[in-house]
Amino acid sequence: MAHQVGGKFDLPHGMANAILLPHVMEYNYPACIERFAEIAEAMGEPPGNKNLRQRAKVAIESVRILAREVGIDENFSKAGYSFSEENNLVLSTNASKDSCLITNPRDAGTNDIYEIFRRAF
Repeated sequence: MAHQVGGKFDLPHGMANAILLPHVMEYNYPACIERFAEIAEAMGEPPGNKNLRQRAKVAIESVRILAREVGIDENFSKAGYSFSEENNLVLSTNASKDSCLITNPRDAGTNDIYEIFRRAF
């Protein structure tokens, strides 16, 4: 997905990844609960009385907080890039053909990617 945004808007790849990360984590949450719980702990969030699912959600929020703390905009609109249905369709279609998609922990089709982009804008 970051390849597509970077190519379309000439946005640095790292910035595109940083903006997309919490949105993609939300999508991947059902397939990554244990991994995300480990990420939360690695980011300094003690398990406390939280169950595995709650700790996984904490990882997503921790990534959002970290991004904010280092000056990453929470979405592409705040970074100065505007959403359009046409752009989203092109981005989603192209991202669904990207060979990197095969490594995603949860299957994602064009419609799934479209929704992630919509949220990220």
